[in-house]
Amino acid sequence: MAEKQEADIIKSQSEAYILDKANRMGLQIAVEVELDGHNGNIPCGVVIKGNISPYGQMQLESYIEQTLGIAKENQTWK
Repeated sequence: MAEKQEADIIKSQSEAYILDKANRMGLQIAVEVELDGHNGNIPCGVVIKGNISPYGQMQLESYIEQTLGIAKENQTWK
């Protein structure tokens, strides 16, 4: 039960970090972070939904990769 709560906290905090950065960039998006439950609930992927310019996407991709360690190839843009 504690692991599930920890996973929920990590997931929600990771999503909040991304949304905060996007909001500061003027982007309106929705995000869903995926966790690797086998490696201690580490963020391993993210799905981002929204209408974003290529420049905005590039900026946010880099931020997500640098701050959360989610590689660009594990970021799905819709």
